Amino acid sequence: MKKITALEILLVGLMTISISLSICGKNPPPIILTFQVDMNEVLDQVQDKNTIGIRGNIAPLSWEKTYVIKDENKDGIYEGSIAFEKEAGQLEFKFVHDDVIWELTTETNRVIDLTKKDLKLPTYQWNENPPLSIAETKALTIPKEKLLEDFEIVKTAYTTMHPGLYRYNTPAQIEQHLAVLKADCSKDLTIPEAYIAFSKFVAQIKCGHTYANFWNQPMITKRAVNYQTDKVPFHFRLAENRMIVTESATSESILKRGTEILSINGRNIEEMLATLLPLQSTDGANAGHQLACLQLFGGSKFEAFDMYFPILFPPKAGKYELSIIDSNNSKVSTVSVPSMSRKERIKIIKKRYPNLIPDVGPDLWNFKMINDETALLTLHSFSIWNWDFDWEAYIKNVFSTLNKKKVPNLIIDIRLNGGGADMVGLEVLKNISQQPIVFPARKQLGRFQEFPSTVKPHIGTWDDSFEKSGIKKLKPMGDGYYAVDGKISAENSFKPYKNNYQGKVYLLVSPFNSSATYYMAGAAKRNGAATLIGQETGGNQKGINGGLIYFLNLPNSKIELDIPVIGDFQIGEHPDKGYEPDVFVAPNVEDIVKGIDTELAATLELIAKEKKN
Repeated sequence: MKKITALEILLVGLMTISISLSICGKNPPPIILTFQVDMNEVLDQVQDKNTIGIRGNIAPLSWEKTYVIKDENKDGIYEGSIAFEKEAGQLEFKFVHDDVIWELTTETNRVIDLTKKDLKLPTYQWNENPPLSIAETKALTIPKEKLLEDFEIVKTAYTTMHPGLYRYNTPAQIEQHLAVLKADCSKDLTIPEAYIAFSKFVAQIKCGHTYANFWNQPMITKRAVNYQTDKVPFHFRLAENRMIVTESATSESILKRGTEILSINGRNIEEMLATLLPLQSTDGANAGHQLACLQLFGGSKFEAFDMYFPILFPPKAGKYELSIIDSNNSKVSTVSVPSMSRKERIKIIKKRYPNLIPDVGPDLWNFKMINDETALLTLHSFSIWNWDFDWEAYIKNVFSTLNKKKVPNLIIDIRLNGGGADMVGLEVLKNISQQPIVFPARKQLGRFQEFPSTVKPHIGTWDDSFEKSGIKKLKPMGDGYYAVDGKISAENSFKPYKNNYQGKVYLLVSPFNSSATYYMAGAAKRNGAATLIGQETGGNQKGINGGLIYFLNLPNSKIELDIPVIGDFQIGEHPDKGYEPDVFVAPNVEDIVKGIDTELAATLELIAKEKKN
């Protein structure tokens, strides 16, 4: 038998004390969390499957090195267990692959409170946060006292900073709108309810660049509004004051293309649109832009109808009851369809309709020959900042092809293009214009020379040059406005390219054209570079406020509001509307039911007619 020494007795005693301290909570056992991430939708983009993992702020995670997780059963869901100290606090993390590809690049980190009991993690979806449950949403209700603090920030920011505040409103009207917002903020609201209240106020300013930006919302708001499973399971067009289904994620025998929706949960379409329109931003009296933006095409990551409608007209027990008319037999019936997330709807619809409008990157552009004499260039977006392809080379190649083939007719489709970089539209115009491209002189005005102290901590933007130097150049112009160096902007004229495209150009326009595409359409109309076909554009000939946008983040309600700080003011008298097309063509119900592109068909008919003449 081994003899126990005094030293061993001492060590055993120390171990007993250590164990006792652990039991008493002095040295608690670690928390072991099992992380799972569903990578099925992006696995084809992963170059090395052994680099999928997690980075975070608490050891053993770090932001510099990937903690690799594995997919042992090959189901596309990667899994790994990690031990953390129980009192470590707030864990922030993101999933990565190939060591350089991060998820949620434009959004905040995922967060887990390690001090909570009985933590059980969901199966995460790569690049997507789960929606809040009804209970979680109610638990995040914002007290009226905090909402009123946000109200004061909004009031100060907009009455001090917004350049177009009084373009379409008198001071008395703005005060009235603020009074309504204050009344809304004088009661406890959930995040979705607060989102509606602030959206309603900023829409009254009648500025197409002022809204609770769908893309810029904090993650908690996106989970409460954007990502909810309360969306309708179909896409639709609005024509002749009717809602017509174009694609459906339900059984096609229930909602096929051409089905007309008469009511949803007992509320008729006219009533619902009347409720939604005041939430949709637009420039001045341009109601066509408001209505166009309340359609569901599926061609953007977020769309207005998905944001506003489910909050004001929520599903009942996860379903929407629809009163519909079948396009084949005009029979009225009632059907019940499930609500779902936008992502789920898009996933189903894309499988059924492969030619659905894409929602990201360079796929939004397309060039093809319709026939030997007519080409079609489709440009669904000018937001090229994060694209990973050479857009200038793309345009150059398009016009090089047209010139080599001597194609006599070019149709440029910007109908679903809300804008982006002005330089893209200018590049196209340089290739099609036979005359100088002129942008008339205008006043570019701001309304402040210093950020309000109560607002400054809550604003930011992508370009800090204005704050560093631009604001210092603003000089008083009278009536509370300031201009750069106190001057009116000079007329801008750009020469078209030599040996550019000499054929006939037809520009398809719509109420969506409200920013850079609004400017492009106006320039093309003024110098005769193209025949405009479609409907009145968005934007407004009195001027728009898109010079520079700041993001106002409300600290209590977690709502982000866009606020322009430089506005364009046209010199002289101009109508309160967008640009009218040369040839007016509007979609009609019959064509939508048949899947006919009304404007494109009318353009091809016009080309054929002109050829005969």
